[in-house]
Amino acid sequence: LVEREPYKLNLIIYNFKHDIEEFTAGPDGSTNPAEFSAVATECLFGKPRLMRSRHSKLYQELSKYYHQNPAAWCKAPLDEDDE
Repeated sequence: LVEREPYKLNLIIYNFKHDIEEFTAGPDGSTNPAEFSAVATECLFGKPRLMRSRHSKLYQELSKYYHQNPAAWCKAPLDEDDE
């Protein structure tokens, strides 16, 4: 397992704070970086193609951070179930 510097995820969160409200169900995400981090990570792995299509730069940054490309794991075409 590669050790990551903890500040890198915080920097990603800061740079993409304009996307926070879309990922979080309530206002907590806009004021709570930990909530945004949790929800954005869940979206990265739970709905990767949707995240990649709507927020490609955030998807790229989180993919680099986690050293994963979850959208590549999906074989089926993007459809309404992904939304």
